Amino acid sequence: GSLGDAALAMSTLVAQTELAPERLKELTGQFVDLSRITGTDLQANLTGVISSFKNFQVPVEQMPGLLDALFRASKTSQVAVSDLAADIGTSGATLRTAGFDYSTSIALLANLRKEGIPAANVIGSISIAARKFAKDGKAPADGLRDTIAAIKEAKTSTEALSIAQEVFGRGAVNVSDAVRSGRFDFQALAREVGFGADSISKAAAATDDFPEMMTELRNRLTATLEPIATPLIGSISDAVGGLLVEVERN
Repeated sequence: GSLGDAALAMSTLVAQTELAPERLKELTGQFVDLSRITGTDLQANLTGVISSFKNFQVPVEQMPGLLDALFRASKTSQVAVSDLAADIGTSGATLRTAGFDYSTSIALLANLRKEGIPAANVIGSISIAARKFAKDGKAPADGLRDTIAAIKEAKTSTEALSIAQEVFGRGAVNVSDAVRSGRFDFQALAREVGFGADSISKAAAATDDFPEMMTELRNRLTATLEPIATPLIGSISDAVGGLLVEVERN
C-alpha cells in the first residue's frame, strides 16, 4: 500500500543520498506517484534512477526536477523509466565525459530506444563526434541537433547516410532512416524533456483514482518530519520507523 511504498522510498533515499528533509519528502512522493501512475515497480525505479543520478553526479537539489524530466521522456517515448535509467547506467559515463548533460542524454537515449536502435551501436561514435563538436566551438547537444538537421536536409539518402556515419557509427543506417522519415526528432524530445510543463505530481493529481491516503500521508509526513529531521538523517531505521509509527497512530 501507499504507506509501505512511502517507507520503502524514504528509507532507500536516506540510505543512498544526502537529501535535506524537504527534498526527501518531495522525492519520496515523486517516486511513489511515478510507480503508481505508470504501474511500474517502485524498487526498480528507485534503484535505476538513483544509480543514474550518481552516474551523472547530479546535485541533490536537481534530483526532483530531473526525475520529472525522466518522466516526460518516458511518457513521450513510451519507454519505461527503469529502462531509460538502465541506459543511463550503461552509457552515462561516456556521454557525461563527452559533455552531454543529464537531460540531453535522456532525450537521446529515449529516441534511440523508441526506434529500437541499441545505444551501444552509437554511443562510442557520438562520443568521438562530441570531441569534434567541441573543437568547432559547439556544445554536444547543438552539434547533435545540427547533424540531425543536415541528415534531414540532405538531397539524397546516400548523402544523408554519409553524414550520419560520421556521428552515429554502426547505428547510422537506422538513425538516418528514422530522421528522414520524421520519427527521430531529437530536438523536439530534448525540448520537452528539458522544458516541458508536465510533471509527476500533475499526472498523479489528474488520475481519477488518486488515493486519498497518499494525500493524508503527505500531510502527516509534513507535520512530523520537521521535529525529527536530525535523527532522520542520523539514524535511518529508527527515524523512518518512528515516522511511520507516528503516521499510523494519528
